[in-house]
Amino acid sequence: MLPALLVTGCGSDEPDGPRTKPSAPASASAESSPDVEQPTAPGAELVVLHERGGIDGRDDTLTVRVDGRYTVRTRRGTEEGRLPEAKAKRLRDALAAVRFNRIDATDQGTPQSGPDSLNTLLEYQDRTVVLGEGWDIPGMREVLDALPPRR
Repeated sequence: MLPALLVTGCGSDEPDGPRTKPSAPASASAESSPDVEQPTAPGAELVVLHERGGIDGRDDTLTVRVDGRYTVRTRRGTEEGRLPEAKAKRLRDALAAVRFNRIDATDQGTPQSGPDSLNTLLEYQDRTVVLGEGWDIPGMREVLDALPPRR
């Protein structure tokens, strides 16, 4: 598992292929965000993870859809796959357990600003969470562990 930090950092300005802005991620439970419904369309986004910076200048995006399909876009190209149903359920359950509507800036830790800092953003339920150094978000480790491999 890679360390998780805020999205800023070094990297090349060279394009690595077509980019699209991810749409708003979906909700996993009414308990964590009562005003957002779980999408049912198979292609709807469940969660998006952005990793940027680091000594290798990465600019990676992992998009996991409700049906377990996922896409990893890196400077080296794009890979697609599908989580087995048990792993997709584990991810959905882990996301549902995190109280995204109660995460504040102090939970997210300290953003890294060094030239080789690896920084991470997680998008879910129309929320963007910055995973800075020292983040302390109950249940987030389980979410990160349930995501498909990114490299």
